[in-house]
Amino acid sequence: MGSKNLMPLRGRSFFLLLLFFLSGILYGQERPRIVSLAPALTELVCRLGQADLLVGRSSACDEPPEIRHVPVVGAFGRPNAEAVIARKPTVIFANDFADPSVAEIFRSAGIRVIRKQCRNLEDYLGWVELAGKILSCEAMAHAEKLRVLNELEQIRKQYPPESGKTVLCLIWEKPPMAAGRGSFPDALIRLAGLRNLADGVKQEYFTPSQEWLLAHQADYLLVPGFTKERIAELRKNRAWKELRAVRENRIVSEIDPDLLLRPGPRLTEGVRRLAEHCHEKKGP
Repeated sequence: MGSKNLMPLRGRSFFLLLLFFLSGILYGQERPRIVSLAPALTELVCRLGQADLLVGRSSACDEPPEIRHVPVVGAFGRPNAEAVIARKPTVIFANDFADPSVAEIFRSAGIRVIRKQCRNLEDYLGWVELAGKILSCEAMAHAEKLRVLNELEQIRKQYPPESGKTVLCLIWEKPPMAAGRGSFPDALIRLAGLRNLADGVKQEYFTPSQEWLLAHQADYLLVPGFTKERIAELRKNRAWKELRAVRENRIVSEIDPDLLLRPGPRLTEGVRRLAEHCHEKKGP
């Protein structure tokens, strides 16, 4: 009688052990190995709690600090194909490649390539959803989308658009390069309740002439990443010191450029900092 009861238990134990063994194998096969070739996407993978899936990164991927031990496999948009393949990734996250043919090299090696630009809020939320599915963390992705939308709503309430000013985002000064419509800085300026002075220029980035700059006077000149020395040179330059924003000392350079130029999880912080600097203070 005891042996009759023992056999089914042994059978069930063996069956459960087999299922556990097979699920372990399948899990190991399906667990993605990620190479991220864009700083914002690397930050996104970490924000979703999946930093341990990163097996390679670009040299520009430096945040958060805990990923700096991950091997570098090339520069932003310029991956070293051999170095990437050597890391045996299953998926590559990228915005774009300087040489588009490299994507076919990766696909030929059996690697899935997810290449998608990120220029605005909608693009970022799309990346969040996509990454959530690929990394099997849909709940974390949903929470990230809610966080971003909630934070932006709070900023909008605190800094309503009608109180905003015009902003010109200068990326470089020699030769001048500014952010036009469709660029990521343009998206952040709008989200901050401000107006991009160059919203009529249908180019992401363009070279404004001196005549254009004088004819389109911004309330604020945003210069991400400019050092004090570069700003001092700007003030002394005859062409730039004719701008009202320069004359009135409305040059915004204190914001971490990564917050303004990386379309990643910290975009809400960039929007808030921009709104704080460029909205007129009200009250006493």
